[in-house]
Amino acid sequence: MNTFYDAIVIGGGAAGSQAASFLAEHNWKTLLVEKSLKESFLGSHKTLKFYNSFPQHISGYDFLQKVYEKAKQAGLEQLDCSAQELKIDANQFTLGTERGPQHAKCVIVASGVTHKGSFVEGEKDFLGAGVFYTIISGASAAKGKTIAVVGKNEEAANTALELTRGARKIFFVIPSSKLDVSEEMQQQLTQSSKIELLFSSSPKKIEGNEEVQKLIILNQGAEKELEVSAVFPVGSSFEAKTDYLGSTLQKSEKGTLLVDENFSSSLSGVFACGDVLCGTPQIPSIAMAQGLVAGINAHQYLLSL
Repeated sequence: MNTFYDAIVIGGGAAGSQAASFLAEHNWKTLLVEKSLKESFLGSHKTLKFYNSFPQHISGYDFLQKVYEKAKQAGLEQLDCSAQELKIDANQFTLGTERGPQHAKCVIVASGVTHKGSFVEGEKDFLGAGVFYTIISGASAAKGKTIAVVGKNEEAANTALELTRGARKIFFVIPSSKLDVSEEMQQQLTQSSKIELLFSSSPKKIEGNEEVQKLIILNQGAEKELEVSAVFPVGSSFEAKTDYLGSTLQKSEKGTLLVDENFSSSLSGVFACGDVLCGTPQIPSIAMAQGLVAGINAHQYLLSL
């Protein structure tokens, strides 16, 4: 398969779904390159019930299927494969893929992030159903509940302290014998009546039925069960999925793509949106909004050619 398109969207998660749908519905010949919708961050969500603006009782994958069903009726094409390399030649872009090179007038990069290391058993099974990576994504699930925060740095400590505003109780699971925080912050943690510090502890398994019900940890070598409704693995490490771009686009020191206020990258005609800009999972609605704006600006760019 070797075809010329008006636009190619790389990544079909929250951001890419909105960019691709907008362009297809505005009569641009658009190709979506996404190896697996189920493996995207949004597609991996068991439920979207704790996020605003989403239907209740729908998984991330089912939501994406509905979005793309409408977009494909508008003419969106999809390649179920990985992006390999992006080149520019004679005012057109060529994206190398496992199905051969694809050509376009403009490109939107929405390839998201990849998880470094391994997931705790059960972690990926409960994305959105009790496993959250940021305060903003899991605050509603924590309200009035007993939860766990995992980590040892200031980000984890800040997460635990901020969640005391809504949570009933917080187990702070610390995978070392001490915290990497200021003395003032440690004092705040120890003085909070809602936070229980569990030093030398590491998460082993997350369990539940439809939602998280239990976190099993190793506490100083002994297995311990914590009855919780949500787990915030703040220590989880992610990185922007930009390796296939090489040095084509300008990146930050962390490898995230740099864009202007229009989500335009350092290369005219290439836009970027979603988690690839920050290197960590955002709440889906933020990534979707960025994808829509990137799609609108790509539309304006195509009109100007």
